[in-house]
Order: sequence, then C-alpha cells, then structure tokens
Amino acid sequence: MKLLVITQKVDTNDQLLGFFTEWLKRLVGKFDKLTVLCLKKGQYDLPSNVKIISLGKDRGVSKLKQLSTFYFLLFTFRKEYDSVLVHMNPIWMVLGGLPWKLMGKKRFLMNII
Repeated sequence: MKLLVITQKVDTNDQLLGFFTEWLKRLVGKFDKLTVLCLKKGQYDLPSNVKIISLGKDRGVSKLKQLSTFYFLLFTFRKEYDSVLVHMNPIWMVLGGLPWKLMGKKRFLMNII
C-alpha cells in the first residue's frame, strides 16, 4: 500500500515539528511507499522509499503558486498513492477532498489540538 502524507514541515531540527520525521520513519515500515507533500522542507534522514516534496513556502513561493503546485502534484502522483493522510492542515483536506473522492482515495485527517 502507498500513502500520500501532507504536513506543514519535514525537518528533524524543528523545535515544534521535528518529531514528525520519526513518525514518518515508523510509518514507512507499514507502507510500500510514502510520498510527503510539505510546505517547508529542512533536514531529514529517511529511507529511500520516502519522497519529500516541498510546495515552496521555504523558498518564498506565493500561496497561489503553492496551491497550483498542490493540485498539479495531486494529479501527477495519483498512481503513486492509495490513501491520503493530512497532518494538522485541515485546509488541505478541504481543498483535496473532492478530487480524492472522485479518484477513490481513502482520506484521513490527523488534527491535534
């Protein structure tokens, strides 16, 4: 099974979200492939079957360009994932919900308050 993960940041050195790279390491053992879309990409050490793609916030890309990149990647990689896990970004669940439903993708939101 292949999983698309959408999160804010992938960076081991981040004070708040650094833990998420460890979660990805644990998830990779349960899936054949992980594709991760993030707003910002920093330093990480993950296995070769994890692909990290930044939407460009770390490079100062506009929100409109980030959104268009999101939709482009959503459809480009549609055969590379079976399910979607959105981590702490409910807006991506709203924006991707209908296309994912039409594509028959299972969707999960992990929102920690």
